[in-house]
Amino acid sequence: MDKFFGKDGPEIFYSVTPDYNYSISNFSMRIAGLLKDLLPSEKITDIINERKLYCLQLASAEHDNLSLYAMIGHEFGHPIFNYKRAELASAISNTFSGIFLSIYTDLSTNSASQANYRFNIIVKAILGMAEELFCDFVGSLLMGPAFFLSSYEMSWGIKNRCVFSIPLPPHNERTNAYPSSLFRLHCIRKWTKVDDFCAEANKVFSKLEKEELKDLANCLITIPISHEHDTVMTWPFSSEDSSIIQDIVKDHLPRIKQALEECLEEWNGLFVGWYPDYITSVAVEDIAALLSRLEHDILPNIIPDGTLRGIPSDFAAILNASALFRIQLLARKSIGNYKVLSEQTGKIERLTAKAFEVSFVQSEYNKWKELE
Repeated sequence: MDKFFGKDGPEIFYSVTPDYNYSISNFSMRIAGLLKDLLPSEKITDIINERKLYCLQLASAEHDNLSLYAMIGHEFGHPIFNYKRAELASAISNTFSGIFLSIYTDLSTNSASQANYRFNIIVKAILGMAEELFCDFVGSLLMGPAFFLSSYEMSWGIKNRCVFSIPLPPHNERTNAYPSSLFRLHCIRKWTKVDDFCAEANKVFSKLEKEELKDLANCLITIPISHEHDTVMTWPFSSEDSSIIQDIVKDHLPRIKQALEECLEEWNGLFVGWYPDYITSVAVEDIAALLSRLEHDILPNIIPDGTLRGIPSDFAAILNASALFRIQLLARKSIGNYKVLSEQTGKIERLTAKAFEVSFVQSEYNKWKELE
């Protein structure tokens, strides 16, 4: 994470979680809470300020599904959001000023005495939704189309993908508000540049041998992203506050979604200025070369360039090739035996894992040789 925060910025370590999810938490704050009855507050502050740690947790149930590791890009977005909060919040404030005024007016008309309380809940919810979309945006720029595929796969377990979810006190102290899954996928598809990728891939992938791979890019286009039926749900739905907040946010939802997309546009300019060298550009030709290796059970660790060693594949290229190849295996009707499917997907995961390792070693070796 040095490239995002520098040598003195926050650090990240990872563990696994039994939850079917990827998450990240401020581990330094957790340590502070555990130490509050053991050490003086000044000493705790010194410890926390000296080293800011985040714990990235990976879904243990999907430990071998390496293509889902694209979701790590989203989790990296949370520390970046906290690190750049002032500048990012300024964009939210500018974009939402008119909407916030309209919402407050409606709340005051309904009940002036409760307007401030309810308004603060709504503002906090919108800020939470904006942070989630920013993290999706970061995942999109870091991981490319594989992040779009992984986000869709992670949404399979969501009962209703059309709901903007707003937790009410005291739940909103522990749980964020979330945009609907379909609206998130709509935004992710834009920022992963799926349409451009597919248009180019339809030309390049036609050179691959297997018929299932030639038309592979079109599977990305079939992922549903229509969010026209989005609605709002507050929870728990057990008070007058929940009913009023839900109805007012629902009335303003089209404007809220438009403003959130405008925030992403403004954040794009900021992010490009902060980290111009770390935005992933997934080359379709490179993905095709790696798919060709995978279809012949060869490690997707290099991009052939006419030399013996080739060019080491980067993490995003391997991830995207692996994710696409895995999708065509899952969609292939000719594999009717689940045991065979398991063997095929397991083989791809092993090839992918080894490719990550070998390409990293080769890249580090090349850097070392350049210093000689």
